[in-house]
Amino acid sequence: MTEEFATARPEFRWRHLIGLARVSASEYGWPAPGRDQARDLLRT
Repeated sequence: MTEEFATARPEFRWRHLIGLARVSASEYGWPAPGRDQARDLLRT
Protein backbone atom coordinates (compact mmCIF):
# COMPACT_ATOMS: atom_id res chain seq x y z
CA MET A 1 0.00 0.00 0.00
CA THR A 2 2.87 2.36 0.71
CA GLU A 3 4.13 2.05 -2.84
CA GLU A 4 0.64 2.49 -4.29
CA PHE A 5 0.11 5.59 -2.18
CA ALA A 6 3.44 7.08 -3.25
CA THR A 7 2.91 6.45 -6.96
CA ALA A 8 -0.76 7.43 -7.17
CA ARG A 9 -1.74 10.78 -8.56
CA PRO A 10 -2.03 13.29 -5.71
CA GLU A 11 -5.76 13.85 -6.22
CA PHE A 12 -6.46 10.12 -5.76
CA ARG A 13 -4.01 9.15 -2.99
CA TRP A 14 -6.33 9.54 -0.04
CA ARG A 15 -9.30 8.03 -1.88
CA HIS A 16 -7.38 4.79 -2.36
CA LEU A 17 -6.30 4.67 1.27
CA ILE A 18 -9.81 5.38 2.55
CA GLY A 19 -11.20 2.78 0.15
CA LEU A 20 -8.80 0.17 1.49
CA ALA A 21 -9.81 0.99 5.07
CA ARG A 22 -13.51 0.62 4.23
CA VAL A 23 -13.01 -2.73 2.51
CA SER A 24 -10.83 -3.97 5.37
CA ALA A 25 -13.51 -3.02 7.91
CA SER A 26 -16.12 -4.85 5.87
CA GLU A 27 -14.04 -8.02 5.81
CA TYR A 28 -14.20 -8.18 9.61
CA GLY A 29 -17.99 -8.32 9.64
CA TRP A 30 -18.78 -4.64 10.03
CA PRO A 31 -20.37 -3.34 6.84
CA ALA A 32 -18.69 -0.04 6.23
CA PRO A 33 -20.50 2.85 4.59
CA GLY A 34 -19.53 3.11 0.96
CA ARG A 35 -18.16 -0.43 0.72
CA ASP A 36 -19.18 -0.87 -2.90
CA GLN A 37 -17.80 2.53 -3.79
CA ALA A 38 -14.51 1.65 -2.10
CA ARG A 39 -14.22 -1.57 -4.08
CA ASP A 40 -14.79 0.35 -7.28
CA LEU A 41 -12.11 2.86 -6.35
CA LEU A 42 -9.63 0.10 -5.68
CA ARG A 43 -10.31 -1.53 -9.04
CA THR A 44 -9.56 1.67 -10.98
